[in-house]
Amino acid sequence: MRTKGRVLFIILGVVVVMFYGLLSFVLFANDVQTTSPTPEQVQHSQDQMYINKNIIIDPLGFKLVGSGMDDAIWFKFRTESKLRDLFNPKVVDLELLSEEYAMISDTENEWWNVAGKTLLGGQISLPDHKIMNIGIDRSQGEDISVVYIMWHGM
Repeated sequence: MRTKGRVLFIILGVVVVMFYGLLSFVLFANDVQTTSPTPEQVQHSQDQMYINKNIIIDPLGFKLVGSGMDDAIWFKFRTESKLRDLFNPKVVDLELLSEEYAMISDTENEWWNVAGKTLLGGQISLPDHKIMNIGIDRSQGEDISVVYIMWHGM
């Protein structure tokens, strides 16, 4: 009788783990990646990253990893706006950024290839225990920036 109880307990445990795994997949499996972000993806990035909504941006890439408790967003865009106008200054202090910032390159995604680029950047703490790494490539001119942001929400 004890053996049957142990077997049923093990089977029940396996079923619970499988159910939890399936539920997690259904609830959190919204990973997406594109080099043509939708207006909704751009809006979501602007909201989460405190990007000034009054600037004109040309979105170049978006990646969302949301298949767990934490979300992560990679967002790349080009703009001809002044550096001081890129973000909400009440939240993002550009004085914290430094020259020659090195971001991690994603060798699987050409659109996020930052290897060897000299970037103005740094890590910024955001409200609600969120952070973002910012890298700004200004090699195309004074007021032309290609902006790389990796945002992490907990």
